[in-house]
Amino acid sequence: SDADLKSLVQANGNRWTNVVAKVQGLPDEVFAAKPFSRVVVMQALLGQKRDYCCLSTAEMSPPVVSGIPPLTIKKLPQLQPFADYCFACHRGNPAQRLNFMAGDTEEQVLANIQAKKEIRDALDWERYEGTEKASKLMPPRDAIQYQKLKQADEKARQQMRDTVPSLFDF
Repeated sequence: SDADLKSLVQANGNRWTNVVAKVQGLPDEVFAAKPFSRVVVMQALLGQKRDYCCLSTAEMSPPVVSGIPPLTIKKLPQLQPFADYCFACHRGNPAQRLNFMAGDTEEQVLANIQAKKEIRDALDWERYEGTEKASKLMPPRDAIQYQKLKQADEKARQQMRDTVPSLFDF
């Protein structure tokens, strides 16, 4: 990598000829017929073992926090099934179109969930299983959340559907 090359040149007096001489002076076992190990080669070229060899963080960007803080549910218990079965994918998702359960407060999260009418259909397994809309059912069939929701009481899914207003609520 560029960082490795920079480290090698710096460690060899900023001269490529010194780096080439180091490579030519490596013992044959470094070039033996075995899988290449960057760490082994870099340690051999630098002449020292270092903790986490060759991972200078000087050229790296600062860490970026991923996701959003967890939501503590106290006032709106109807959010708990969404936390159990949906938040893993739909809260804190970097893809904004999938981040529809975001919000700083329980009220904001509930409002965002209620604004997404498609959730009601995505949880209507009986109606859409075996139809062209089956691929839109949530959680996805290969997700652990699906297995957990399937094992849960049917009331959990019904409560989730009831939380999201239907198209024809009067």
